[in-house]
Amino acid sequence: MAPATRPTQVSAWKREFLERAEKAFGDESSKEEDSVDVDNLFKQIGQLQVENDYLKKNLKKAGL
Repeated sequence: MAPATRPTQVSAWKREFLERAEKAFGDESSKEEDSVDVDNLFKQIGQLQVENDYLKKNLKKAGL
């Protein structure tokens, strides 16, 4: 059986949500900033894959 949630706790959660709702459902400008970060992350992933492949290749040549 699940523990009961007290009405005072639900009220506290509701009050906290209403105070911070803008952060949860921010405006469009924050979404644009996120896409820039994603592009940067994809670039870093590509760079790391190249470095990883280079190291694998050269470690095999070295016999390690």
